[in-house]
Amino acid sequence: MKVLHVETGRHLYGGALQVRFLLDGLAAGWPADEHVLVCPRDAAIAAALRDRVRVVELPLGGDLDLGAAFRLRRLFAEERPDLVHLHSRRGADLWARSPPARSTSRSSCHAGSTTPSRVPGWP
Repeated sequence: MKVLHVETGRHLYGGALQVRFLLDGLAAGWPADEHVLVCPRDAAIAAALRDRVRVVELPLGGDLDLGAAFRLRRLFAEERPDLVHLHSRRGADLWARSPPARSTSRSSCHAGSTTPSRVPGWP
């Protein structure tokens, strides 16, 4: 199974640190699964996890970066993950603006998001 983990924080504390712990455990416990971290360019979490999971760094400029949704949508279409795990409110907001055209069947949101965990119209 291929899982895309979207973490939009730039610093390695709080939620991003929890993502690191999660991916450390998943990489060790389920080596057959492919876990891909999607994060902003030069985010601290990229350096912390690069030796355990594949890291894709995108230009993500924060709440006012309107192009971020399009870049994520393109990445989802290229990667075709089985699951997209959104680890932050900003990731969930971007997901709501850019659900991929059939690149995945399930998504998981948390961090206080009101975005549904299942995208309407998808199997």
